[in-house]
Amino acid sequence: MMAGIQEQTSGQLTVQGSQPRVFAQLSYVFQEPVLLPWLTVRQNVDIIFTAKGQEVPRDRVDASLELVRLADFADYLPRQLSGGMQSRASIARALANDPLLLLMDEPFSSLDEISREHMNAELQRIMALTPASVVFVTHDLAEAVFLADRVIVLTSRPGRVFDDIAIPFARPRITELLESREFELVLNQLRRSLRAAAHCDAQYVEQT
Repeated sequence: MMAGIQEQTSGQLTVQGSQPRVFAQLSYVFQEPVLLPWLTVRQNVDIIFTAKGQEVPRDRVDASLELVRLADFADYLPRQLSGGMQSRASIARALANDPLLLLMDEPFSSLDEISREHMNAELQRIMALTPASVVFVTHDLAEAVFLADRVIVLTSRPGRVFDDIAIPFARPRITELLESREFELVLNQLRRSLRAAAHCDAQYVEQT
């Protein structure tokens, strides 16, 4: 709905104050990096322009690769990169489009715990340097609390907003935050909210 592909069934939705539009100034990062294996990192970023017949803005591509710390790996093929580096390449591709809104669908779900923790810290650093707002989908509670300013808890059937939890931690956030008592308290609040949302789902199934 935020991408303007599907209309909501009720209510109103605005992006940057306007109705969502297909191919507006937004980018998408998928669960998997979705890099074309026969193209280099740079070419995988270039393709968002070449596929539309546009001239590649070399400065923007270079800036995106520099931002995700892949400038030295621009001529590598995806198979030569670690999982975390492939994730950063997909983020570079998304940011080269200079989006105002970045939609991220569980982009680090395939990484091991330590790599995921590192990528969460990297994403926080990257987003502090860009103007884009981020909508990040995750089923990892610690990831949600560490990255977000607000965590929106959704029910599954029917899909609706169940809770809106403000995250109180200042930025920048360091990984040591994950081990703090304050972090654990917010994490437990989110966990209780998800359990309550699941209970609502169960009641809905019984009623229908």
